[in-house]
Amino acid sequence: MLKKVLTGTVALTATSVLAGKSHDHGKGKLDIVADGNKAQFLLVVPSEAIYGFEHSPKTAKDKEAVKASEDKVTQSSELLVAAPAGCKKESAKFERHQDGSHSDVEVTISFQCEKPVSGQTFEIRYIKEFPRIKALKLQIISGSGSQSGRTTTKAVESITL
Repeated sequence: MLKKVLTGTVALTATSVLAGKSHDHGKGKLDIVADGNKAQFLLVVPSEAIYGFEHSPKTAKDKEAVKASEDKVTQSSELLVAAPAGCKKESAKFERHQDGSHSDVEVTISFQCEKPVSGQTFEIRYIKEFPRIKALKLQIISGSGSQSGRTTTKAVESITL
């Protein structure tokens, strides 16, 4: 069940981004899917918020900025989301989608926990790491239902699932 929900959420978000439906600088989307002992966080923002530009990387400096951002996200995902005790990062993925002069970044981080994630608190650190993100559209899907809304990043420092 979780795999279907996670796959659907990722596909839906990627389709929305590529269709250009929600590309506002300073704004992004944070989807959280929680089921049983697993949790997945998907952040989608304009690439400008992550490494400072949206054009296709052409210069060595541009390519280095993209690579450094990807390495930071995939190798040190605790900089973005701090999991509670008993939860370990299962995977982290960084994807860049270019659409003309605009590009978006998708960051997906999955966790496997020793006990159910319901009631556990995850610290959201996107705010500190990427200060150009000013507001997020938040959607949480869990075994107990779903929640959604908009929030400024100042208001999202931790989320209890």
